[in-house]
Amino acid sequence: MSPVFNEAKYRALLEKLEISEVELLAIQKKNFDFRIDSEYFFKEHLKLDYLLGYKKTDLLSNLSSKISDGTHFTPEYTNSGVPFLSAINVQKNVLDWDRGYQFISQTAHQLLYKRCDPKTGDVLLRKVGVGDRLACVVPEINFEFSIFVSVALVRTKNINPFFLSTFINSCYGQKQLLRFNKGIGQPDLHLEDIARLRVVIPSSDFQIKIEKLVKDGVDCFTKAKNAYMDSEQLLLQELGLTDWQPDDESVATKTFADFQNSGRLDAEYYQPKYDCFLAKIKEYSNGTTTVKEEFNQNQEQIKFSLSKYNYVEIGDINVGNGEASFNELPTEELPANAKYLVKQGDILISKVRPYRGAVSVIDFEPQNLIASGAFTILQENGNIKKEVLAILLRTPIYRDWLLKWNVGSSYPVIKDDDILNLTIPTVRNDIQEQIAAKVQESFALRKESKRLLDLAKHTVEVAIEQGEDAAMKLLERCKDA
Repeated sequence: MSPVFNEAKYRALLEKLEISEVELLAIQKKNFDFRIDSEYFFKEHLKLDYLLGYKKTDLLSNLSSKISDGTHFTPEYTNSGVPFLSAINVQKNVLDWDRGYQFISQTAHQLLYKRCDPKTGDVLLRKVGVGDRLACVVPEINFEFSIFVSVALVRTKNINPFFLSTFINSCYGQKQLLRFNKGIGQPDLHLEDIARLRVVIPSSDFQIKIEKLVKDGVDCFTKAKNAYMDSEQLLLQELGLTDWQPDDESVATKTFADFQNSGRLDAEYYQPKYDCFLAKIKEYSNGTTTVKEEFNQNQEQIKFSLSKYNYVEIGDINVGNGEASFNELPTEELPANAKYLVKQGDILISKVRPYRGAVSVIDFEPQNLIASGAFTILQENGNIKKEVLAILLRTPIYRDWLLKWNVGSSYPVIKDDDILNLTIPTVRNDIQEQIAAKVQESFALRKESKRLLDLAKHTVEVAIEQGEDAAMKLLERCKDA
């Protein structure tokens, strides 16, 4: 006897498996590229389609007067000129100049500006690469800049740009855009894909609330940056380095004993400017010391006992403000160089390309955080505060000086001992206190910025899931927490 088909059991089985049953008509409807790959019809995507079907929505193409992207070719870079930004500068509701950028000539900029002309209030969106499709609003600026093809520009109409960027950063924006991705190694969003993003339309009052929250978060971010810059300027002034430049002498005379002691025969090691650096630091009125006299090296290697860890590598250090981020990885996916257990207060100093200034103080309580062996990890244990050392190693003189000991050219690397033996000034205690206070203020403002921007995103998600009333109650509870 043939078994009786039980539809209820069949449906229950489908719920436990990543299997979607889709009619051909549904594939043809609203599927402009006629996608038939299984990823496009994952259950989470179909559930999102269902949810948005019950919301007041509109296509981004109807909510914008312009959708474009940056240049599709790489222009010639210059030492100065017009800033040229890429996807790395587009963070979650923040246009982060500290991530670094190139310059292009005014002539090249004018050619690019005909295609894409970023203005205050435009929404910028990451459209190329692995990872989230983050968005931010161009802040009020009094200069022009250009963008690369990895960034899309959306000029809004009939919708608040701050709400739109926050919606894009929410799970409801991200899921749609990541679904539209094309390609594997270098996933990409086409402009026509961005144009068909379905945006939930809340009330104008709600959009204004989100705008204020985002602006407050960006304001904290800007104040954090300024506090950090103040700490750098305070240290440079104390050491007499604000406008100081080494002599432009290009010839150094060394004895055979110098070569024997250093073990180096390459001319780069003996550049006269390095002697100038050392002499300048030794001029400091309060004396000098070395890194190893003031700090202990953390070499505690991790004993893997958990299924996953938070991992920080060189690329996770923001070279603009020294902030460290991390990624949670399954233990089996951790690289071989994931070695050291990191504690709060540790200083991470990159031994790879030290001229970039990838130096960070871990200012949070890390949970199962491990760091790459490409870092020298130090702990405060003397007369020099960790914040002062972090600022010092990020100054132009020390970033240049550390290159004295590098080996390699395209991928210069130094050793732990090169950092530990480095001569540093014994900065006066009152100046150290001021610097540390500025750095801690910057850390606190960064955390508040992140809290406010995360709250904006979460409020948008709650409004979509539970309604605007529930979202406003959440906002009232959390905005001043």
